[in-house]
Amino acid sequence: MLPPLDDMLRGFVALTRGEPHARFRWWSEPSEFRWVITADDGFARVRVLVFPDLHEQLPDEQGRPLLTIDMPVRTVVSAFVTPLRALLDQVGEERLARNWQSEPFPVDHLRTLEEWLARK
Repeated sequence: MLPPLDDMLRGFVALTRGEPHARFRWWSEPSEFRWVITADDGFARVRVLVFPDLHEQLPDEQGRPLLTIDMPVRTVVSAFVTPLRALLDQVGEERLARNWQSEPFPVDHLRTLEEWLARK
């Protein structure tokens, strides 16, 4: 799969199912951007932390805060699902996998989130 994208969508699915926490990482050689999301009663606190070396497994407290924002879980999920659907529709699964030399786009997670957004 597209590991960071798959991890992100998997984390959002967990939040929509009532999990109170989601975490995922994006790598930017040599840095790491760690997303830490805490949800409660339909709202999420999203924190993005930057670490200078993705190979070090440092605790969250040692990351430099890049962003901290509180917003409804629905807003967070929609902010990612909408452009990902547009990207997938425009480029297509096969081309995305070929361009990123990866396995298929995590369509199942995307559909699950789209269904959740449609129900709310």
